[in-house]
Amino acid sequence: MKYTFEDIKSSLTKKKNSRSSLWVQLWVRKASFPVTYLFINAGWTANMVSVLSWIVIFVAAVLLSIDNFGCMLTGVILTNFWLVLDCVDGNIARVKKVKTFMGDFYDAVAGYGPFSFTTVGLGVAAYHTSFLMPEQYRHLFILIGAVGAVANVYMRLVHQKYLNCYFAGKKILGELDEI
Repeated sequence: MKYTFEDIKSSLTKKKNSRSSLWVQLWVRKASFPVTYLFINAGWTANMVSVLSWIVIFVAAVLLSIDNFGCMLTGVILTNFWLVLDCVDGNIARVKKVKTFMGDFYDAVAGYGPFSFTTVGLGVAAYHTSFLMPEQYRHLFILIGAVGAVANVYMRLVHQKYLNCYFAGKKILGELDEI
């Protein structure tokens, strides 16, 4: 089946878009529509795009960590491309009306990339490029990036564990038919 540009645009609800940041609303979502058109009509699934986005954000983080302006700039561009891909996988799932537990898993794993790898990469980039911080203290940027990454991923882990326990408790008490 061939999907149209209009199929893709109309699949995005106003509510879904309104919860996004201004950057995502004004640029990223709009850029995701033509990219979605290419991927969906080339036969890609939402899960395939999620895996690609994980690879893109990992490469972006590595490039951010290299002490070279061109590498860092490429890392920033790839980070923004990851944002587009993060919208593309959702666009594909909505257009094809496919929602699966594994799809949620792939999307979540791909979404954790920026909060783990990229945060550390930004700390290393700050270490390499900061001229305002005396050299003997620049290692603190790497530490801040690492602590930020661990704290963010830990927060997400706690949230997911809470939801799992909450719904499991509801199921045991008979207050939930299906998980």
